[in-house]
Amino acid sequence: MKRVLILAYYFPPIAASGSLRPVGFSRHLGEYGYLPHIVSTDLHDVHPPVAIDQSLTRLIPEVAEVDRLKHINYLKELLAFRETMRSWLPVTHSTSTHSASEHSLPKPQIGTDDAAKANEPGPFKRLKSEFLNQIFLFPDHQKPWISAVLNHVKRLPKEKRPELVYATANPWSALVAGQKVADCLDIPFVADFRDPWTRNPKPAESDRLAKKALKLEREIVGRADRVIANTEELKMAFVEDYPEFATKFVSITNGFNDILLKQDEPEKAAVKKQAATELCHFGSVYELRNPLQLLQSVDQLLMAGALVPGDLIIRFIGNWLVESPDCNRLVEELEAKGLVTREPSLSHENYLAAMRQADNLLILQQDFPLQIPGKIYEYISSGRPLVVVGGEGATANLIQRHGLGAAFPNRVDDLKVHLIELVRNGNGFKAVDISQIDNFNYSALTAKLADVFDQLV
Repeated sequence: MKRVLILAYYFPPIAASGSLRPVGFSRHLGEYGYLPHIVSTDLHDVHPPVAIDQSLTRLIPEVAEVDRLKHINYLKELLAFRETMRSWLPVTHSTSTHSASEHSLPKPQIGTDDAAKANEPGPFKRLKSEFLNQIFLFPDHQKPWISAVLNHVKRLPKEKRPELVYATANPWSALVAGQKVADCLDIPFVADFRDPWTRNPKPAESDRLAKKALKLEREIVGRADRVIANTEELKMAFVEDYPEFATKFVSITNGFNDILLKQDEPEKAAVKKQAATELCHFGSVYELRNPLQLLQSVDQLLMAGALVPGDLIIRFIGNWLVESPDCNRLVEELEAKGLVTREPSLSHENYLAAMRQADNLLILQQDFPLQIPGKIYEYISSGRPLVVVGGEGATANLIQRHGLGAAFPNRVDDLKVHLIELVRNGNGFKAVDISQIDNFNYSALTAKLADVFDQLV
């Protein structure tokens, strides 16, 4: 058996979507002659904080060795120190009826160029912010884990030295750690991008950090022996950005673990149907994926008499983290009218069972043309029809390419047409092709990864 070191900051029981890819591969690498040795973070040192779900440990294969490294997160410690210092300061009282905290201070009205300039941070504040960003946020919050990984690998006994290192990101610190380990041990390095880094729609903290990220990404791509993208669209973007390294790039999608297809469904996870047609969204809803246009289309159809309660319901099962006042106002109104529900999160086990009983599974994927949400592959495992709201991009392409459901543009007028068709046709989807589902089983995807390893070892 050949040893492969897997650097995965997120790994079960850490309940981040990024945990499922490395554990999925780990379950099947032994079938291809590779012994997985996973290096992850200590559960108490994960930052930003992530939920822990011990039921996920059932996915870890017995042959896998897992080391969870403790490390100091300087930003976390600094924030804790700041809060301690604030607690020591005397409380000042204001004659106002409002709190004197910084959150209750009136915000300046930005109505003119002069007002905007007055609100801009001064040169000292910008310099301080840039300095702190360089120390704590580059390449990301998990920066201290890099040295913890390198020190741990240097102490490995000879019989545990790997013949290849595979690092999956984000966090991007995992790729930096993978590059350093490969250089230290003089072994092949496979860099796995679960998301775009420099092409991510979420902007960098500053222009200077964006330029540093571009430089570091190029360095990692140049050093890696293979670069894996989790969508074909991201792979082609890499080829466009780094044509001199075109032969290094491979695409291997995310997937689902076959154990999910075999478990019993808990009775308490049963989904009681609430309308003739249901769209069920599982997981957090947040600002970058807020459903405002979808809710507006439902509201307009309701006001026009084209929809009535009982025709359609949209169920959001998980954390609601949307900040938009318009979206929050509208979702409350539609809840009161019986066309929307917001429901508590489920454990992973119950979520999977409820997903398999759902009418249609909803994905919100606006403005992420190169990315596919990790949970979509667990959606696929259910065999239920998928509805993507987000128009063109990697997610819509995947759904259409494999006949897994439908993709609706994220525009109110288009959504109104599609929702009416969905309701009138009794969902209107042809049955999902079961043979397509197997393409996303990690048992099949690991064969592709093992082939990449075989070319290097």
